[in-house]
Amino acid sequence: MKEVEVKAISSLFGAVRFLRLKVPDDVEIMATIYGSDVTRYKGKENEAYVTFGESYHVIASPNYALDMKILIRPGLKELKPKMRVKEIGDIELGGHLGHYFLGKGFLGGRRKQLVTVHYCDQTDRTIQIIFKGPSDLDLLGLVKSLEVICHEME
Repeated sequence: MKEVEVKAISSLFGAVRFLRLKVPDDVEIMATIYGSDVTRYKGKENEAYVTFGESYHVIASPNYALDMKILIRPGLKELKPKMRVKEIGDIELGGHLGHYFLGKGFLGGRRKQLVTVHYCDQTDRTIQIIFKGPSDLDLLGLVKSLEVICHEME
């Protein structure tokens, strides 16, 4: 497993972290043409993290490719997924209990959608991650194999 930092880089405020992911060695995380949008952040230098923003990425391996969108809001928020939900459950993310929603987007199609939502009390922000992939992929199993790191572990 390797650790990948998902961040935005700006000439105005430097590098700002959304979160970090531990992924298998053959997996790459790449920014999309949509990039990132950071409205607010806390911290300075290499310790800054996003408190209000969103980021778009692709997670690619030799066996699959997923779209990933990260949406972050300050404080404890109820971020409802915009999709047709078929399954709801609990999931641990970054040492916090969160929820997942599995289904398909409103426009249908054959792509599965998995949305995770959790609150990080260490950074006081709610983090929603939207994964989209092929319908034959075990999206929940795949996401559970990734380790989300939303704050520094002590």
